[in-house]
Amino acid sequence: MKLQISSILLSFLLFFSGCYNFKVTTSPSDARIYIDGQYISSNSLFKSKINKVKVSVERYGYKEINQTLKKITPFGTKIINLQLEPEIFDVNIETIKPGIEIIFNSLKIGKTPLNISLPYGEHSMFFEQTDYPKEEVLLKASYNGQYYFKHHKDEMKIKQLGIFKCGPQPKQVIFSPDSRFIYIVLLDGYGYQVFDIEKMQIVDYVKAPDESLKRGFVEGLFIEEKNVFLVSQMNTGFIYEYSYPENKFLRKFNTEGTWSKYIAWSDELSLIAVSNWASNDVSIIDYQSGKVVSKIKTAPAPRGLVFTEDSKYLYITSYDGGVIYKIKTADWSVVKSISKERSCMRHAVLTQDNKRLFVSDMYSSIIYEVDANGFKISGSYKVYEKPNTIFLSSNDKYLFVSSRGPNNKESYLKRSPENGRISIIDIDKKEIISSFEAGNQPTALGLSKDGKYLCTSDFRDDTIELFYIGDLR
Repeated sequence: MKLQISSILLSFLLFFSGCYNFKVTTSPSDARIYIDGQYISSNSLFKSKINKVKVSVERYGYKEINQTLKKITPFGTKIINLQLEPEIFDVNIETIKPGIEIIFNSLKIGKTPLNISLPYGEHSMFFEQTDYPKEEVLLKASYNGQYYFKHHKDEMKIKQLGIFKCGPQPKQVIFSPDSRFIYIVLLDGYGYQVFDIEKMQIVDYVKAPDESLKRGFVEGLFIEEKNVFLVSQMNTGFIYEYSYPENKFLRKFNTEGTWSKYIAWSDELSLIAVSNWASNDVSIIDYQSGKVVSKIKTAPAPRGLVFTEDSKYLYITSYDGGVIYKIKTADWSVVKSISKERSCMRHAVLTQDNKRLFVSDMYSSIIYEVDANGFKISGSYKVYEKPNTIFLSSNDKYLFVSSRGPNNKESYLKRSPENGRISIIDIDKKEIISSFEAGNQPTALGLSKDGKYLCTSDFRDDTIELFYIGDLR
């Protein structure tokens, strides 16, 4: 009789419990977990009608795990941690100048070019050769094949992650808001390429949906609030909008200007500003309708744009006119302006407190610091020839500068006789703390939002260079 009651009680409990509970965690923790084909997040409860489930765990750079989990009773939760094993990659290390000694784990392992097998992930190494400073680099093993580096003649304060081939004439590089990708805008291409930082490779080439396949893509911008990416096409005066991260074409904006270049975004006003190099004006576009709502006339060749955080003002630089404007967004009128003879004002960035504006002058090879409130030049930094793009670190401590270098005597459109340079300015100490050689005509420059990476592009080498700046010293 007791046995019968126990059986009935067990059946009752089984009936009302109705499922078997499983929890799976992984190392690394960001692996994707599937139980019976259903995606679940790490450490989430999975309920099954039966006591056996199939578990699959996958992550790039690691060997996939497939196994069956079994639970004897429906009571409690079965918890399991799965340790993924890294993939091993066959790495070929090459340097611009061959014969460089490589030191790995305190041992000299050979000279470049060198073949070595490494597990997935970042590996610290040192380059060593006569009359050069010893340089630490980070090699992120993530595929089988060539990894390309340069041993710098300059003392490096940041760590090189490699030089990577890309499409023709990379004009700008922009990190995605989640710091996972670098978008490479191609002046001599048909759109932009997507570089995956985890895979250390270009994984997509997004071409504009224009049947004529015109080139001339110049600048890009992420609008994080809208999950979109914008890219400008100089030859047509259009701004193309894509969804992020799907890179699905959504629509295009007509700037109603000529040779449209730089793009700025005001979240407060939900407006896009676009500088039109050849029509000497700036288009103000309503984001929702996609229509031009105002035009700001400027001195010749407007280029740089930046909104203040409260969007009460817009700063504009004029390249050929040598002017910096402060514009009141309430009526798009000029509040103040700064003019300098024999100057080419190109790019502008603003500190997060809106107190300091920095502007690159390509003609004089100077970076100006402007007191944004009084709107007067308060300081300057002499850098290498033809400074292009400038970018502030996320903590507003460092200003990074890409300098293209001297023009070719035949035409500035041809390869420069000397490589360009990257400079790092400590804006609190007001001094240049680092300057090092880049490739031919380094033009683009971008920093990741997480503060880890710097990317530059070598316009005439068709390459991008990636650096780790997380421990800038």
